[in-house]
Amino acid sequence: MQKTITDVFSDLDYTIVDFNTAHSQAIAAVAKTYGDTFARTFDGWFQTTLEGRRIRGDDWSTVPGGKVRFEAIAKAIHAELGSGKYLPWSRQLGAVYVQEALSLPVNRQEAEAIGNFYWKFMAENVVVYPEARAFIQRLHAAGIHFHFYRFG
Repeated sequence: MQKTITDVFSDLDYTIVDFNTAHSQAIAAVAKTYGDTFARTFDGWFQTTLEGRRIRGDDWSTVPGGKVRFEAIAKAIHAELGSGKYLPWSRQLGAVYVQEALSLPVNRQEAEAIGNFYWKFMAENVVVYPEARAFIQRLHAAGIHFHFYRFG
């Protein structure tokens, strides 16, 4: 008996959506609104957090600042993570981390607004890989449903 595929599930980042381009544009927008130093620190937090969470084994060469910086960030955000409100790579959590790292007053409402600003900019400027768009169109033409999911 041959099985028929009726559904395909996929994450968005780096598979369907050119996340690097959209992220770079969002960081530029953060810089215009919140300043270059804030944006650079925010991007550094994100890159270290993202790459650090991808490590399997003991090769930390792809992580900006390596294992030491990743562990320092993890320690700094530990209490925030304990609340259960945020994922480790939450942009709102990143904004809180940046406020602390730059010795700014921690303002969770402002951090929430910064995270939302980042995601709003991302959503308005999403870049779908042309091959992904064509793939999804072929699936739909064949009667196969395409679903997005997110990790975490």
